[in-house]
Amino acid sequence: MRKLGWFSLGFFAALAICAWLIKAPWGFVPGAVCVLAFGILLLAKRGWSVAALAALGLAAGFCWFSAYDLLFAAPVRDFSGRTISAEAVARDDAQPSNYGQSVYADAVIEGRRARVLLYFSDEAAVRPGDRVTFTAKLRAPEDDDLYYRSIGVSLVGSVRRGTLCVQEGRQTLRTLPLRLRRLLKDQIRAVFPEDAAPFITALLTGDRSGLSYAEKNDLSVSGISHIVAISGMHVSILLGLISLLLGNRRRLTALLGIPTVVLFTLMTGAVPSVVRACVMQIVWLMAPLLRRENDPPTSLGLAALCVLIPNPWAVANLSFQLSFGAMAGLQLLSGAVYRKITDWPPVHRALRRRFARPITKYTAATVAATCGALIFTLPLTAARLGVVSLAALGANLLALWAVSLLFELSLLACLLGAVWLAPAKLVGLACTLLVRHILGVAGLMAGLPFTAVYTQNAFILPWLIFSYLVFACCFLPGGRKAVLPAACACALGLCLSLWLGWLDGGSRDLQMTMLDVGQGQCLVFTNGGAALMYDCGGAGDEKAGETAARYLLSRGASRLDVLVLSHYDRDHAGGVCQLLERIDVDFLYLPDIPDDSGTRADIEKCAADHGIATSYVNQDVKLSFQGGTARLFAPVTDGSDNEASVAMLLSQGEFDILATGDMPAGAERLLLSRRRLPDIEVLVAGHHGAKSSTCDTLLAQTTPETVLISVGKNNSYGHPAEETIARIEDSGAQILRTDECGNITVRRG
Repeated sequence: MRKLGWFSLGFFAALAICAWLIKAPWGFVPGAVCVLAFGILLLAKRGWSVAALAALGLAAGFCWFSAYDLLFAAPVRDFSGRTISAEAVARDDAQPSNYGQSVYADAVIEGRRARVLLYFSDEAAVRPGDRVTFTAKLRAPEDDDLYYRSIGVSLVGSVRRGTLCVQEGRQTLRTLPLRLRRLLKDQIRAVFPEDAAPFITALLTGDRSGLSYAEKNDLSVSGISHIVAISGMHVSILLGLISLLLGNRRRLTALLGIPTVVLFTLMTGAVPSVVRACVMQIVWLMAPLLRRENDPPTSLGLAALCVLIPNPWAVANLSFQLSFGAMAGLQLLSGAVYRKITDWPPVHRALRRRFARPITKYTAATVAATCGALIFTLPLTAARLGVVSLAALGANLLALWAVSLLFELSLLACLLGAVWLAPAKLVGLACTLLVRHILGVAGLMAGLPFTAVYTQNAFILPWLIFSYLVFACCFLPGGRKAVLPAACACALGLCLSLWLGWLDGGSRDLQMTMLDVGQGQCLVFTNGGAALMYDCGGAGDEKAGETAARYLLSRGASRLDVLVLSHYDRDHAGGVCQLLERIDVDFLYLPDIPDDSGTRADIEKCAADHGIATSYVNQDVKLSFQGGTARLFAPVTDGSDNEASVAMLLSQGEFDILATGDMPAGAERLLLSRRRLPDIEVLVAGHHGAKSSTCDTLLAQTTPETVLISVGKNNSYGHPAEETIARIEDSGAQILRTDECGNITVRRG
C-alpha cells in the first residue's frame, strides 16, 4: 500500500473516532499524542515507515476534526433555540418534505455564515442561486444527530408561515452543475415514457424521488439498490464504453475519458458519490499518462480525502460509507475473487469453449463484482438499515447486464433528443423494456420467501459476524478446501438464527410491541402464533408499513389475522398499503367516517386488490383469540377523525391493554361513560401525548401501571406535552417513549 493510502487510513480512523466517541474540542489531545508518536517513529525508523504514516494521518485527522468544529460549527451554535430573521442563498432546488418543502441554503446570520436546512410550508418555488429571506426558529444538530452534521448542515430551521420571501438570483459557476442536472432531467421527461422516466432519472442523476416507495424497497430488499445510486459503477460503465469505442487504447481513453468523467459529474449535480467516483477514476486514468500503474489504495485514499477535508463529519454519512466500501471491495478484492472463480476447474474448462466463454466470463465477472462490493457494504446495511439481502447475488446476475445496456442507451437517447426528438423517443421505448425487466427482477426477488433477513431479529447480527469469521478462515493457507464446509456452517447458522427469532414471536402469552415509526403509531399484538395490528402509520408514511412488515417477518409471521385502524390520518394509516404489499392480512377493520385526504379510498382499493375481507366498525366488535379477547369500541362521536377514533381493549386473564387512537379528552370521557373498562396494566397515550388527550379522568378510572407514548424525535408539534407528562407522573404510572427507547415490547408478566 502506498504512502497516501496509509496516511488516508489513519486520517479516516481519526475522524471516525471523533464522530462517534470523542467530543470535537477534545480531539486535539489524541492529536498531540499522535504527533509525538509520529516523531518517535520517524526518528526510530529513519524514514517514512507504515506506522509513521498512519500516526501522521491520525494526528491530522484528530486535529482537523477539532479545528473544523471550532472554525465552522461552534460560532453558530449560539443561534440554536432562537427565532431569527435572516437572508440566505439556496444551494439546491426545494424538495418535498413530510409537511411542506425543504431547501439547503448558505445563510448569513448576524454576520456569521452557516449552512442551513430550512423547512417551510409556503407554496414557493426555490431554485439554486435564489435569495431567500425568512424568519425561522433555529436549532443546532444534537451530538447524537450525525445525519445533519454529515451533510454539512450547521443549523436546521422551521420557517414561520408567511415569512418566506424568494428573489430570483443570478446564476454562477457554483450553480452550473445543478442547472445542468435540471436540463438533463427535463430531457429525460421529454424522451422517455412516463413509466420509465423516474427510473432513468434515478439511473442517470441519482434522484430517486420519482420512484415509488414500493419500487425503492424492492430494489433494497433484493440487493440491487446500488444501481440507482450514482457511484463508481456508473462512471466505470461510461469509461468502459469509451474504451471499447477507442479499441482499448489506454492513453487515448485517458485523454478523452477525464473530460468526459468531469462533464458527467457536473451533469449529475456533482453529488458527493459521483465526485468520489470521479476522483478515483481520474487517478486511474492518469496512471497511463504518467506511465505508471494504477494503485487502488492510493486512488481510494485520495478520493476519501477530497470528501472528508471539506467536511470531516461526512465520515458518518451512510451514503459515503456505502459507496466508499463498495469501491474499496471492487478495487481491492474483486480481481482476486474473479481469479479464484476462473481457476476453478469447471469454470476454467467452460472458458476454453468458444460458445460458453461470453456467458461464463459475464457470470464470473458479475459474481466477483457483487462479492467485492458486498464484503464491506453488507455489514453497513445490516447495522444501519437493518436488512441483509440473501438474493443480492442472483438479482445482480439477472439485472446488471440490463443496467449497463440501459445506462448507455439512455445517455445516447438524451444526447440524440437534443438534436432530433423522434428517433430519441424510439430509443426511449427500447429503454422502457429494460426498465421493466430490472424492476421486474427486483419485484420478483423481493416477493420470494427469505429474500432478505432483518436485524429486528436479534440473532441475525451475531450470525453475520460468525459468517465473516468462518469465510475469513478460507483465505488462510490451505483454506480453499474449507469453502464448502464454511458455506454449510453459515447456512446452518442462519437457520438457527431464524428459528430462535421465531421462538420469541410464538409465545402463548399476550405481547404488544409499539414500533418506533417516528411521529406516528403502529402497535403489534401477538399471542400463540396469532397476530393483530392496531394502526400503521408514521413519518415517511409507507416506511411505517415496511417497518411493520420487517418486524413481523423477522419473527416468522408472514400474515396478520386482523388489522384495525383507529382513523385515517396519515400518521396512523399511511403505511397500510405498503404493509399489504408485503404481508397477507385476513381481516381489516376500518372506521366508517368521512375522509377528505383520500387515504380511506386508497386503503379500500388496496384491500380489494388483495382480496382482504373488510368490515366497518359501526358498533362494538368482540374478537376472540387463544385465552383472550380484543374489543373494538365504535366511535363515540360524529366529529372529526380524531374524535371518531376506534378504540381497542385487549385482555388476557388479568392483563389488559387500552389504545384510544387520537381521542381528545372529551371523547375519552364519553367512552368511559358509555363503556365499562377494567383496571388496565398498559395504556397507549392518546394523540402521541398531546395535551388535549390522556385526561385525568381516564388515568383515574383505568389506573394504568405503564403508559406508552409513540412519538417522533424533534417533532414540530411539541409532543408529548409537558402537561400530559405531568398528569401521567401524578397518576403514578411509568412512562416509556419510542423517541427515547425505540421499539417498546410489553408482555403479560
